[in-house]
Amino acid sequence: SYQRNNQMVQRYQLTQTVIGKSIAGKPIIALNSTKSDGKKIVVVLSRQHPPEISGYIAMMQFVETLLGQTELAKKFIANYELVIIPMINPDGVDEGNWRHNFDGVDLNRDWIDFKQPETRAVRDFLLEKVKKQKAKVYFALDFHSTFNDVLYTNEDRPDTNFPGLTTAWVKGLHDFEGDNKTTVKPSGNGGNVSKSWLGKVLNAEALTYEVGDNTPRPYIKQKATKVAEVLMAE
Repeated sequence: SYQRNNQMVQRYQLTQTVIGKSIAGKPIIALNSTKSDGKKIVVVLSRQHPPEISGYIAMMQFVETLLGQTELAKKFIANYELVIIPMINPDGVDEGNWRHNFDGVDLNRDWIDFKQPETRAVRDFLLEKVKKQKAKVYFALDFHSTFNDVLYTNEDRPDTNFPGLTTAWVKGLHDFEGDNKTTVKPSGNGGNVSKSWLGKVLNAEALTYEVGDNTPRPYIKQKATKVAEVLMAE
């Protein structure tokens, strides 16, 4: 993954920052685009749960579409800073854990208490960035995997940094999917998962994108490309 990060840094002129260390001392890395004024941010998270490869595939395709050479992408990256934290749980990935870090904790249940160094690293980095750049997070997407594609959304709020964006984004995906639409499950904003914190604390339109383990890989990439295009068009 570090090799992949380095390739992306060079190809897309990204900045790479070590934002913290895992329990075993592995670096947690953030990548960010550098072509905007840094006032509007889109956050992408991945690999809180180690084996969730289909989500990681979708995340990479999503990010590379946003960073691409189309006119839409160039305009987007000139307007929005893209912040990617591709591997939040490096220990779990290296050890082949199912859902947990070295402490036996599911990181995507630690977004209220922040007892783990991995989640604290992400929280502190994002809070500091927003403060330093006087920025707002407009959209945040946390990629996961499960049996079938499903989207977990926050309850609709009129006071986010981009009200209605999630609704428009989901509609764009559903229009593309035709009859076999990804299930959408709203879940309360009091939750202890990343999307809840991103919505509650940073006022982002935030959701969890669960990519099916058995969703054909080409279709995963098609959908990830499409939802990136939908986001850019908004």
